[in-house]
Amino acid sequence: MTMIAGTLTVKQIEADGHESITPATSVEFFPAADGRRAEVVAFGIRRPVSDCTNRYGNGRIYVTNEAGATVALYDLD
Repeated sequence: MTMIAGTLTVKQIEADGHESITPATSVEFFPAADGRRAEVVAFGIRRPVSDCTNRYGNGRIYVTNEAGATVALYDLD
């Protein structure tokens, strides 16, 4: 699944409580069919996509739109 919108915000909360917030222009979700962790890839705003890919392989990932509404939630643990 790929989400593309104006401006998205990706918030990751890891199992140890560490949080990170990253702006993105698109988000892709890759489910794990073989039992391994799923992966969320967020593509950044200010640089070319190839220079600004953030991969999240664990924790809980929230994706919000410009209005602050949660448009996706991924529990990767």
